Amino acid sequence: MAETNRTARSILSVLCVLLVCAASAQDDARPRWVDEMSEAPPQWDAWRNALQPQGMTAAPVTLAVDGATEYVIVIPESPTNLERRAAEELALWLGEITGAQFPVVPDTEPTQERELSVGRTTRLDDTQIAWREPGREGYAIVVDGERVLLIGGEQSGPLPAVFALLEEDLGVRWYAPALRNGSWDELTDALTARPWPAGVTRVPNRPTLEVAIVPRTSDPAIPIRHLNWRRTYNPWGLRNRLNGGYAHMYGQHGYVDGSLSVHTFHRLVPPEEHFEEHPEYFSLIDGERRWERAQLCLSNPDVAAAAARTIANRLSSVPESQRSRRDMIGVSQMDWLGDCQCEECQAVIERLGTYGGLQLDFVNRVADLLREDFPWVTLTTLAYRQSKEPPTGEIEACGNVAVRFCTDFGASFNWPYHSFYDARVADQRAMYERWHEISDRMHLWVYPHQYRHPLAPMSNIRPVAENIRFFAEQNAESVYVQQSIGADYGREPMRFWLYSKLMWDPTRDVEALMLDFIWGYYGEAAPAVLEYHQLLWDHARRYADFSRQRNWIYPIHEEEIYRHGFVRQAREILDRALQTAETEVIRERVNRLKVGVVWVEAVQLFMQMRDGETPPPADRYALVREELAALLQRLSIESVGFYDGTRSISAADEFLEEMATVAERRVGQRRLPEEAWGQWQFRRDPDNRGVREAWYTDAGETEGWVPVEVPAFLGDTQVGEVEGWGWYRTTFDLPAEYADRPLELHFGAVDEQAWVYLNGEQVGEHSLESELIPGEEITIEDLWNQPFTLRIAPEHFEVGRNTLVVRIHNEVGAAGIHQPVRIYLPQDG
Repeated sequence: MAETNRTARSILSVLCVLLVCAASAQDDARPRWVDEMSEAPPQWDAWRNALQPQGMTAAPVTLAVDGATEYVIVIPESPTNLERRAAEELALWLGEITGAQFPVVPDTEPTQERELSVGRTTRLDDTQIAWREPGREGYAIVVDGERVLLIGGEQSGPLPAVFALLEEDLGVRWYAPALRNGSWDELTDALTARPWPAGVTRVPNRPTLEVAIVPRTSDPAIPIRHLNWRRTYNPWGLRNRLNGGYAHMYGQHGYVDGSLSVHTFHRLVPPEEHFEEHPEYFSLIDGERRWERAQLCLSNPDVAAAAARTIANRLSSVPESQRSRRDMIGVSQMDWLGDCQCEECQAVIERLGTYGGLQLDFVNRVADLLREDFPWVTLTTLAYRQSKEPPTGEIEACGNVAVRFCTDFGASFNWPYHSFYDARVADQRAMYERWHEISDRMHLWVYPHQYRHPLAPMSNIRPVAENIRFFAEQNAESVYVQQSIGADYGREPMRFWLYSKLMWDPTRDVEALMLDFIWGYYGEAAPAVLEYHQLLWDHARRYADFSRQRNWIYPIHEEEIYRHGFVRQAREILDRALQTAETEVIRERVNRLKVGVVWVEAVQLFMQMRDGETPPPADRYALVREELAALLQRLSIESVGFYDGTRSISAADEFLEEMATVAERRVGQRRLPEEAWGQWQFRRDPDNRGVREAWYTDAGETEGWVPVEVPAFLGDTQVGEVEGWGWYRTTFDLPAEYADRPLELHFGAVDEQAWVYLNGEQVGEHSLESELIPGEEITIEDLWNQPFTLRIAPEHFEVGRNTLVVRIHNEVGAAGIHQPVRIYLPQDG
């Protein structure tokens, strides 16, 4: 997590620049889904099948009577792995519905009147019914009298047909997987298990099963559909017709392996193999060839050849029988900056207009080297960060290259409540459309949540659904929705399930899908949960500031959607849901919703206790903290991802401890008011001469000192980035009644090390030396965002004006006093 925090803070300055640029004059148009929400939502009084297929039904077929069946499942004499697994799944779930045993037989058996044909059996030759052949990813369901034929395309075989019949015609649901956070090995074991683990399902109980099937051929709107890998690389993902994972067992589109998916430059041209002999393969930065935190020299033809050799070596091991899978391999930048500044790279950028043009030119050259020997492979490259801007010069992507456009900064990250249909992201839409002119094959990477406060509910399902629909209309070849496990914690299963449905058919009604899930997942508690769901949408529609840019990590205590009575109403609704829940399983699912509401209130109270002029009631604060602790323990939640704008607290125990510490400090004490403080100033000390020259005593010295905002990272102020030494100073006025009692000087956080002086004397420090624990390793990662408090004896301060000076040292990234500084005053007695 330290590395995550370091990465987050080191790019804050870059993010601020992006936010300012993106905040150009745009109209105040609200997202279009808000207008749609002005209509009253549909009302259900029981579960309904939101996936009911549209079209004319065939004559009903009776698959079972009183728990017995005359049907057999027919597969080819030599079935593929896909056909065998599809037949097993069909037999399993028809058995769950009816209690009957559905035998699986080869198509060499004599034809029977009542059959379920799975795959490319000989029964296809016998039927006289006209049907349309599905595409590579699609399926067909044919009803011929009392025989049902389930047919699939080349990629996934009959699996989609079987799951469509079970889901859409028969009402089976796979709402959540058995493995929520499985490892690669656990998920691989689950995929190879027989039967697959069930997870959270809804299975109708119909010993007599008569069904009127809608004959149809269906192809997915988006051919390659990918969620978080733990969902896609999972039996749950296959049952919900996802196919964008890293495996090939059941028709998933994949890569040679997960290591060649994205951010691959250093895996394609490994620095440990090449840098010593060929530093020219890597970025020239400030006159020096570098590989650490750097990219490749993309104009160098030898670099393209080296990358192609790595890919060819991997692909050569793929058996001939598996080379129709249409693998994808990523050729894209590392997840940082460090672009090459050499004259040749700059010349390509000048010719094509952007770094994105330089990167595509490089990928095209790699693709040319691979096309003849590996025509079944697609190279994907990212339109992301430095490569996001499309080329303005003349260039087209090769036919074996796909551009993966990321809806990160400027779109999902900054405008989470807007879709690509909205004016707020018109510039992003224009970028996408230009890329689409350059590449017929577009892949999308969609980010549906912020990357802090995962427990809090986030009302952006509709914008994500609209984005999926937009990209389907643009004939996108692939969509990856990067929904992290645990984000929007209580509603996470619904989000995953709903996205899987929309990626097959983005025209489906989002509200109906939500109702389907809620009624099927929450049982008797569904009416109250639906009320909570509507409360979330109402608050998002009425109170979200749609004109305010956010960040991929942003504090939630500033969000208006969680105010205006939200916590009070949500608590009342979810308490009713808990009262109506009849099983411990349903109660736990409701508690997963409730912990998000309690978390929102806890964060609001914490920030008010820490920063507010008036602290919240101490008894309410303590009660919410205890309730949060109990829910976190009950649900085995170890990480909360708190973020206040600059500082993160990941561990649940650490946040609870911080809640207690802040309350202990605030309750029974009062804080020196803001008007008692003077203006902060800052002075650089590149030669580390401040201690020698006693800068901590120069209260009246003006040379070299400039006004600076506190709290803030220096990179976000007029001072700019600081590496090395620097000095802050300010003054404060102390009332006479506090002259004879110790004070507490509290720093929310200083990046990275700090030495504190009061009236010309050092009174404490927060440094590698002061925080050293014998036998334990400590680094600046342990210091930069940690609060510390100094207890100041009366002899160190005076009635009236006092001078406070803070010497800092920073090694890398952001720097400065980035959290509030406060003096806590003891109460009488």
